[in-house]
Amino acid sequence: MDLKAGKVFWKDTFEARKYHMLEEDLSCDDCIEGSGSSGGNCAYFLTETGLIFFLIDKQDISEGSTVANTGLLQFSND
Repeated sequence: MDLKAGKVFWKDTFEARKYHMLEEDLSCDDCIEGSGSSGGNCAYFLTETGLIFFLIDKQDISEGSTVANTGLLQFSND
């Protein structure tokens, strides 16, 4: 689904890491679905808990609604 129109500067200022597709069964304490700004913040704070968790997304990192909302409001990333 294309959630944006016009020029979005987010992709010009943010280089997301690329990860391999999950191809095996794994066990974890928690799973975050979606790697946009909300999922990324959740993952950041969960690293301090000692829990084993996964951050998953069907798209590349920050490709969904983050590009369409934060990416339109904010000219560049921090």
